[in-house]
Amino acid sequence: MIMKRINLINIVGLSALVAGLMGLTACHGSMWQCGVKEEPIVEAPAPAPAPEPLPPPCRAEGIQVFYDTDLSAVTSEYVPAVVKLAECLSQNPDQKISIVGHADRRGTVQHNLILSQHRADGVRDLLIENKAPPSTITESVGVGKIPPLVEGRDPDSLAKNRTTVVNVLP
Repeated sequence: MIMKRINLINIVGLSALVAGLMGLTACHGSMWQCGVKEEPIVEAPAPAPAPEPLPPPCRAEGIQVFYDTDLSAVTSEYVPAVVKLAECLSQNPDQKISIVGHADRRGTVQHNLILSQHRADGVRDLLIENKAPPSTITESVGVGKIPPLVEGRDPDSLAKNRTTVVNVLP
């Protein structure tokens, strides 16, 4: 009888030890009536708000502006393309562009050099007015009528040579 009592005490002690390791509360009465130990509920902190998504990188693309005979002002038709390019350049200040003004065959060499320079400078100024970093512009040059972009003396060929070309450099 004594042997059975020691085994029962060892079982009760072992049960209490296991219950303690498992986080159970002390038993009241019978060892089969043990309850789960209650822990305070701690709420996890709210997650940090997601960062604003970055806009997709702007890819600068070359543009071409055309003019009427003997004019150098950028017309309203081409302003949106120049403004869009300026925005791209402001987002990508390491991007480089060149601006080259052209003229058609009519007029003297000297006149067409000045006219084509005014055309290139007009596009350059519009880019800078719209926040394009000046450091993105490697050159703004007028080349006059030589060499023509399009050969021919017909009105369509002449019109295609009255232009400013903005090239995006690699």
